[in-house]
Amino acid sequence: MSREDRLGWIVFGGSVALVLVFGAGALMFPVSGTIYCTEDFGSCFTLDRFGWRLQEKPCAAGESLRFITSSLRRCGLIRPSPSSGLQRVCPAACGR
Repeated sequence: MSREDRLGWIVFGGSVALVLVFGAGALMFPVSGTIYCTEDFGSCFTLDRFGWRLQEKPCAAGESLRFITSSLRRCGLIRPSPSSGLQRVCPAACGR
């Protein structure tokens, strides 16, 4: 195998690895700006650059929260503030 062939395989392998790492990260970690709610919709939070923020009224009048149903729901445990305990949340969206 020539030097150019090896370099090509290294670049190709690095590109595939980079796509896999970013893809896995997007599926495993919370997405900024998305509403995350507890299972009973008792508490809803959004993630911004400063951390988790409690959403008092996440939806406009006439809309209600619904969980985003997909095979990759990104549910997980969060700690909204250092003094609070862990809460299980799933992504939600407003709809009519």
